[in-house]
Amino acid sequence: YRFMAEPREEFLARAAERRARVIELRSTGMKYVDIAAEVGCSIGAVSRLIHDARHHGEFPARSSKSQQAAEAEQPIGA
Repeated sequence: YRFMAEPREEFLARAAERRARVIELRSTGMKYVDIAAEVGCSIGAVSRLIHDARHHGEFPARSSKSQQAAEAEQPIGA
């Protein structure tokens, strides 16, 4: 059998859909293991997709504990 690669545009579109779905599920608080099962990929792939999304500004970066503590001390509306 001869295998042919799918056209790049199709691959990129499919990858973008999967990344968007992973971001959507994570933003609801779902755990990596549950996202992996839902999307049909490994936990490592979920981690990588979220890491890349944060790097490209598609998903908010995690704040540090000191940043969270400072925000908790700010008055509402500040």
